Amino acid sequence: MLAPNGIAIDSNGDLLVVASSSEIFKWQTSSQQLEKLSESIFSEKNGYADNEIIERPIILPDGKDTLWIAQDEGLAKLNLMTKDVTPIKYPKSGQDYKKI
Repeated sequence: MLAPNGIAIDSNGDLLVVASSSEIFKWQTSSQQLEKLSESIFSEKNGYADNEIIERPIILPDGKDTLWIAQDEGLAKLNLMTKDVTPIKYPKSGQDYKKI
């Protein structure tokens, strides 16, 4: 795992960690095991330009099996049950695009 950029606690009390590469990991507190939940979220596979290391992605679990991941070029959500990624791109034509 590359350097962690963000950490959150899920509804089970396990730690969710986003690496600088936007990979998502779960530290299962009961078994003391690290599980990789996803490859790089902001990758070509998920509709982003390339698979570069992203600066400072952040995460926020919503308590309903969805983990939101944000970084400079977009927003994505990861279904923690199915591991499906849904990219949500900021409209670059929007007047507030540079404010996000």
